[in-house]
Amino acid sequence: MLVNSNINIKPTIHSEHCGEEIIHLGAYTYVPPVIVNFHTYVVSKSHVARPDLISKIIYGDDRYGDLICKLNGISNPFELNEGMIIALPPAADIVRFLVRDSFDDVAETKTDSNKPKPKAKKDKRKPNEAIIGDTRFKIDKERKLIIY
Repeated sequence: MLVNSNINIKPTIHSEHCGEEIIHLGAYTYVPPVIVNFHTYVVSKSHVARPDLISKIIYGDDRYGDLICKLNGISNPFELNEGMIIALPPAADIVRFLVRDSFDDVAETKTDSNKPKPKAKKDKRKPNEAIIGDTRFKIDKERKLIIY
């Protein structure tokens, strides 16, 4: 039996097919924190499927688009339609919902001793591990990209 699991908080429903009580796996287990003063916004024609534009207008930054969708139970931004009324938290409260979006400060704290080291060609390695002198990819440090 699962003790601390989301499945334990899901409701059961009666199945006409098998005649038993079954767990309703589609029921929500995420409840956003309570904020009393949500603002409402009516999606205009120019903002259909563009939560990033709504974020830019309301918060002055387009990175909150996915958060707007999550807070309104929208799993796909294409579900954002004209005339839809969505709830938006105030700008001061939106940061409460954010997960750190940058790992730059983590990268700066790393020292050379704890960075992964490529293995020599003679060492046994997994197929996805790099070896010294590997030319399958290039690292663009300026743009922070790995190019294959």
